[in-house]
Amino acid sequence: MEIRCLVQDPSGRALAKAKVVARGANGAEVAVQHTGEDGWVTLEQAAGAVRLEIFPPNWGEFALAVHYLPKFYRIPGSPRRSSAEVEVKLSEAFPVPLVAYDLDGQRLTKPGLGDGRLNVRQFEFYGLDDLPARGAVHWAGLDEQPYVLLSREEAVKLAVLWTAPGYGRVVCWADGRGRGFAVDGATPQSIFLNVEFARTAWRRLKAEMAACQRDGYSLSEKLQEEARMAQAAVAELEEARSEREQAKAADKALGLCLLAGETLVMERARQRIARHRNRERVVGLSSMLEGVKPGDVVEYRQVAHEFRFGCFVNPDSHPVQRVPLDTDPLWEKLREIGINQLPVPLLWSRLEEEEGVRKDEDYYNRYPADKLREAGFHLKDHISVWFWQGRYPDQWGAFTPDWVYDVPPEDLPAKVYENKKRLAERYYPYIKDWQAINEPMLHHTNGPNLTLDETAAVVQAGVDAVREHAHDVVIEVNSCQVFGEQVSADIVEQGYEMVPDQFYGALAERGVSFDAVGLQMYYGGYMHSRLFSGGFPIRHPWDLEAIIKRYARLGKPVRITEVSVPSSWPSPELGLDFGWWHGPWDLERQAEWVELFYTLCYSVPEVSEITWWNATDEGAFIKDGGLMFADYTFKPAAETLARLTNGWKGEGTAQVDSKGRLRAIGPAGEYEITVKRGEEIVARSMVTLR
Repeated sequence: MEIRCLVQDPSGRALAKAKVVARGANGAEVAVQHTGEDGWVTLEQAAGAVRLEIFPPNWGEFALAVHYLPKFYRIPGSPRRSSAEVEVKLSEAFPVPLVAYDLDGQRLTKPGLGDGRLNVRQFEFYGLDDLPARGAVHWAGLDEQPYVLLSREEAVKLAVLWTAPGYGRVVCWADGRGRGFAVDGATPQSIFLNVEFARTAWRRLKAEMAACQRDGYSLSEKLQEEARMAQAAVAELEEARSEREQAKAADKALGLCLLAGETLVMERARQRIARHRNRERVVGLSSMLEGVKPGDVVEYRQVAHEFRFGCFVNPDSHPVQRVPLDTDPLWEKLREIGINQLPVPLLWSRLEEEEGVRKDEDYYNRYPADKLREAGFHLKDHISVWFWQGRYPDQWGAFTPDWVYDVPPEDLPAKVYENKKRLAERYYPYIKDWQAINEPMLHHTNGPNLTLDETAAVVQAGVDAVREHAHDVVIEVNSCQVFGEQVSADIVEQGYEMVPDQFYGALAERGVSFDAVGLQMYYGGYMHSRLFSGGFPIRHPWDLEAIIKRYARLGKPVRITEVSVPSSWPSPELGLDFGWWHGPWDLERQAEWVELFYTLCYSVPEVSEITWWNATDEGAFIKDGGLMFADYTFKPAAETLARLTNGWKGEGTAQVDSKGRLRAIGPAGEYEITVKRGEEIVARSMVTLR
């Protein structure tokens, strides 16, 4: 592929010496060149390029000499076209210095010096509406300190992976006292990161505590003491005079605010479980069971959750030929943990590698849905439509058949329809949960280069194919990058990327009927495998709670479709920096995260599923992210999850009321009941409480 690109300033004047980088879907550099005096550049041998990254003149040398923001640009049309010619205009930028101190009290000056506290690769810009915004960070060459480059377009908040003493290295926010940082008459002379992170966290803690009181949640003495300590640290910050003293006080305040914030989130979650999960549920017994009368005593005990606790068992590493359903201990181990759901990956690339030549039966037999259903697991379709791209050319066909990249966008819905139709015919009724599309309209998952309307047509085709064969199904749209991290505001404007909740809203506006919202939550995990590398900076629990509630406002059930964190710390030579929570990842820390994360998500009434990825470390998506070791020995994480799923089951004793009804307290699900009159057992039965 040959790419010709013209780079211009906002007025249309050609920009010389701009750096143009062609990148593949995996972010790897494919080709690079600088523009000539006429602003043009030609990138030859750019096969596999899907987007351009354009850096203004002087980028990487001196921030104060940079006058324009870098820009991302998606190359329109088929990703396999032989040539492309594009014109790109850069927008004006205004450099603002960042003041930042490391944990030893030293100001960050030259890049590469200090304790690695500021990682410019883990630095995001958001608007006050929490959507991705334009901005860049520059800390290279002759810079004496880091800078942010801001646009005139909107005020921004900063989300930065940052070390908070006494808590961890997590994504922290700086919101400029709630007003953001803007280029206007009040353009900041500098942004003091340590101080801004602390002040933002303190305002959030106060707001969250006020919300708890308003909504009737009690605040423990432990939480109130942690909040008092945070308040005292903030007072120290405001009284400090020198920058170094301010930074030290701010670091202390930030750690205390985040610690108190976590305590608050968890206390509220446990109270929310009591409110919304363990509520009264009514079922008529006298009409169901002969001989039951008002006043009879009913002992009830929950044996199965309606809530879906899922776990991915990879058919590549664990086909039923290797782990037979009737003899291998894996399946019983999963039941002991409380797992009641299994995703079934239905990779189009494996089912129809050559157009029209399908291998449905071969694929079915290694993970047979009928047998899995007979074994007691609820099943759901996974990644049957996933336009993921990796390294070109060998990884483009990993999940989507290679031939799909040559299908015109207007013909693609028909191809998707036929694929989903064949799957529904083979897998229904064993699978009643279906995924319309996985990870739509993100930079690495838009292989066919679809616009919003084209993607919506693909989703509608998948929905139609399933619903025409089966009416009693639930259809989900699943997404990652749910905060909008790594979503480019430039490419959003261009029409090839969207933040997931915006995409969900756009589907609803277009009348596309789907039933559930899927959210992937790998924050804190890292990948190290043949196909996947990188990871997901860890988020504070109040960020996780807030994002779940944000998606719940769409009015559909929310599923936590994929989650995992590792039980090991990545090797230093990998150079990975995705943060840590209360310390480096190990077996105990993974278990503690399971306790926190599952408690938080289970407490939100709109959440109906949490699925862990994977069952064992063998072939796990997140390195060492399994609940069990390869030999099925439980990790502490598995023991913790088993304790939670069993502990959340309801049981108790109640009397049949005057209308012959049982009023039980507990979560929705299947219950075993025993009806007694004195010492006499009147009836035993299984009932479903919803």
